Amino acid sequence: MSTESSSPQDKTRQQSPSTPQTPLTNHLIAVMDSQPVPAAVLGEMRQQVRDLPEIKTWSQLKQWFHMNRPAGAWTMGRLFDAQKAHHAQYLDDALAKWSDANSVHPEMPPRGTSSKKMEEMARKSWEGER
Repeated sequence: MSTESSSPQDKTRQQSPSTPQTPLTNHLIAVMDSQPVPAAVLGEMRQQVRDLPEIKTWSQLKQWFHMNRPAGAWTMGRLFDAQKAHHAQYLDDALAKWSDANSVHPEMPPRGTSSKKMEEMARKSWEGER
């Protein structure tokens, strides 16, 4: 009999050693995967990877990458790092937008701080924009 929990909070995917931060939950990864891939990422990838089909979301890009394993500078780790950087930028932008709309209070954490509360706030905002 297994004592392992199957809740989304317990199932986490560790980030690469080059970016020591809070682990990403499966739910957060699913939310991130549904978002569009920035044009800059696709543009850089198209310069190095031949025959990249029309890709819109991170999920589509990961699926294609997993099935095709293209040669070159792009690795699955680099793909995850690009997605995490995109998500971090989104959190910064969401916090700035929220701060502008709600006048920043002294108890607010500094911009760029990644806390569960800020991630939850950003996730709700992100899901509300869809």
